[in-house]
Amino acid sequence: MNKSIVVCIVVVLFSFTLQARAGSYPFRVSLDGKDAVLRSANDVFAVIDNPVSADAVIVADAEDDTIFINIFASNERGEVASDTMPAVILYRPDTTVRLDNTMDGSRLEPGYYLMNVVAPSKGTSRVVFRIE
Repeated sequence: MNKSIVVCIVVVLFSFTLQARAGSYPFRVSLDGKDAVLRSANDVFAVIDNPVSADAVIVADAEDDTIFINIFASNERGEVASDTMPAVILYRPDTTVRLDNTMDGSRLEPGYYLMNVVAPSKGTSRVVFRIE
């Protein structure tokens, strides 16, 4: 095989890997100052290892006028039951928003959750966390 073809294939595969990683966590998210972290390049969501409170402050490293947050009850692997309804939060980066600022006023119970934080200009950061 030609050496330049091999180099091209390696470059293309590497760029796809970087795009996939950026696609699953395109911007930083934290709860009460605890950053969500991708455990490996193949993960489809980041994780906050330590539990947070039900009124934890949400910070998203995005500058959109409005950020949309959907929070689904899940298991520790981020698996959500098909009939689960999300808690919805609208977030303006110039304000302080907490997990208990849901649109319907409901409070999240202790357990695991998958949170989709959507910034229209950057994409969706997916985060698994636990409330104690």
